[in-house]
This record gives sequence, C-alpha cells and structure tokens, in this order.
Amino acid sequence: MRGHLKWELAIALVEGQISPEGIHMWPFSQSLPIDIRFFDLDRSRDLPRHRPDHCELILVDQGEVMYETENREYRLHKGDLVVVGSKVLHRCRKIDGPVIPAKAIVLLFLPELVADAHTWGGSLNLLTPFSLAEYGFSPVIPGSTGIPRKVRCLVNQMHSLLPVTSADSGAGIKMYLHLILFLLARYSAGLPELQERVHRDSQMLQRLRPLLNFLEAHYQEDISLTQAARLVSMSPSHFIHCFKIVTGISFINYLNQLRIAKSQSFLVETCSSVSDVGQQVGFSSHSYFTSLFRRYAKMTPTQYRSAATGQLLSHKN
Repeated sequence: MRGHLKWELAIALVEGQISPEGIHMWPFSQSLPIDIRFFDLDRSRDLPRHRPDHCELILVDQGEVMYETENREYRLHKGDLVVVGSKVLHRCRKIDGPVIPAKAIVLLFLPELVADAHTWGGSLNLLTPFSLAEYGFSPVIPGSTGIPRKVRCLVNQMHSLLPVTSADSGAGIKMYLHLILFLLARYSAGLPELQERVHRDSQMLQRLRPLLNFLEAHYQEDISLTQAARLVSMSPSHFIHCFKIVTGISFINYLNQLRIAKSQSFLVETCSSVSDVGQQVGFSSHSYFTSLFRRYAKMTPTQYRSAATGQLLSHKN
C-alpha cells in the first residue's frame, strides 16, 4: 500500500494554513469535513505552535517524532498514536542528530461531524479522548496497547472511500470514524479523573449553550462581549474565563470564525457578490471582511469561491 500513497511535506503545507492568531484551519471538502493525509515530517526545524480548528489523529508510520502539546513533550515511535483535540496548542519539534526519516498518517475531521457524541458510544462520550492533553493527561496511545494498529486498519478502510462520491461512501466513512472514536472512548474510560473533569466542563458548556445557539442564529447581528455575558447571566470577567475554557479561543475570535465559515458557504452556494456576502454575515466594511477572510482562509473570498467551485465540478466529473 505504501507505494501507492501520496506523501506530502507536512511543514510546507501546514505552516501556510496557520492564521496570525495561531489557528490551524484545514480546507475540508464541502461535501464532508473529513480528510486523511500522508505526511513526511521534516525533523530539522520546529513547526510553529498552533491550535487546530478540527480534531486530529496522528499515526506514526515510520521513524521517531518529537511532539509537544500544552508545553509537554513526548518522543513518539513507530506505531504510536496521538489524539489531538480541537483548539489544543501543539506542534512537532525538531530532533537533533541523525534520525530515521519520519512519516505519519493523519486523520482530520471537524467535531461537528459527530452530531451526538453519545449516540454510538452509549454511556461513553466519543469526543472525550480529544480532551486528554487539555486536562494534563498524555495524548499518546502507545503502539503496545494494540489500539493504534486497529485504528490504522479502520483508517485504511476510510481512505479507500475518499473522496466522497456518493451517499453510500459518505455513510461508510462516518461509520468507520465512529468505530475509531468508540475504540478511543473505551481507552479514555479507564481514566476516572479525566471523566470527572470532562463532566465538570460539560456543565460549563451547557451553561454557555444558549449563547452558542443564539450566535448560530444571529451571527450577522452586532453583539458585544457584555451583551453575550448577559445572555448567560455571567459577569464579563467570568464569561471571558468560561468561554476560553469551553472553546479554546476568545469570544471575538469565535464570532469572527463563525462569520467567516458562514461566508464560505454563501460564496459556494449563492451568486451574491463578495460585498453582499460580507454584509449578510455581519461585516459592514467590505475591506475589513476581505482582510479577515484572507487572514483565516489564506486566500481572498473570490479565490476561495473559484477554488471551491472548481473542486465541486471535479467531483461531479
């Protein structure tokens, strides 16, 4: 299988996708927000610290990798698996001296793809494993546990169904993803302290839920931090603290990212001008919208529309 895979230099690709705020925004397909990539890892220099706007599973396929997350370092070996949560600060570090060239298979997906984290897992929350590093636990699952090997087999099955060309292939990919998450959730269930802390923060999320739902429906309206705090009956200072814990970013960054994500859908699904799209998602200034879009998407709205439209046409053909 190795000879038929397309291996890419990770640092050249990922570095260009990191925003000035340190957010790594992966350009997922419009049809299904999931991707699998095969990376050659340059161990001669550090990758910038960043927080992904998605979840990742990193399978070390060859060599050794120095991995840093939340200011902790781990030396990874062939067969190890790293679980990376959305908004978790991380990066790969350089390794001094002669080392075997490193390769990694990376599964990336948006957590929103798991609409109900309890549906498949029963009493297990399928997204809990992605909180390991955030709560001070090691995000590395050693190859000796046997779990990475099982995950690798399921990832291979998923890869055979990409890109998504039909409803059946999309359903198959989601099924394999849920099986992978179930394996990881069973592993994290053996860490009682993690379960307690996740439960505590889950309660915090439920308190913020009315605001998140409000933003989803009214993202185009003006809403200040003070107004947002009032919606969930918190003081501004306590709101800032809770919102950062739950989302990993500030309220303003969250609102801007939400608006940019909505604008991307409008650019692909409508014929509205770029200026109109900006106003539809809450930006009164065309220049500010374009500048912010370029900052997050690494391209202008016009370039994004052209690239996304071309991608959709290639899938149809």
